[in-house]
Amino acid sequence: PSVGATENIMMAAVKAKGKTIIENAAMEPEIADLAYSLNKMGSKINITNKGIIKITGVEKFNKANHKIMSDRIVAGTFVIAAVMLNKKFKVKEVEPQNLKALISSLKEMGANIKVEKNIIHINKSRSTYSLSSYKELPLLINDTNNIIEYLDDDTSIQKIKKR
Repeated sequence: PSVGATENIMMAAVKAKGKTIIENAAMEPEIADLAYSLNKMGSKINITNKGIIKITGVEKFNKANHKIMSDRIVAGTFVIAAVMLNKKFKVKEVEPQNLKALISSLKEMGANIKVEKNIIHINKSRSTYSLSSYKELPLLINDTNNIIEYLDDDTSIQKIKKR
């Protein structure tokens, strides 16, 4: 399931006549945030925890205020960059609950991370990090491809070392 495809179907369905059911929908936090925003404007969207989104079309929207959630991919990329560089760093205005898996993996590797309400603090850690298993590596590399291009190869290799 694609986040972008699910979002586009949701936005079209709120204006379509009748009911729309999206099965096997993307369930990322951005989907819930969009539904919350559209429901504030008068939409009728119900999301189940089984990947099903039920939408009843409406004729018009109401005005509403909504603060869009922070970009968890960008926030995660900054967190990873700070850990790789072993620098003191603060990532503000984020929803740490949306980065639990990443933060947990980085802490398990030895990163010194503290979480507040909407701030992630990265502090200097020991000089090398360990992977408890290689299962975390695809997650980390996936989010850091753009950063690694700009880092010296030795920096990125020394930071991730098998136990």
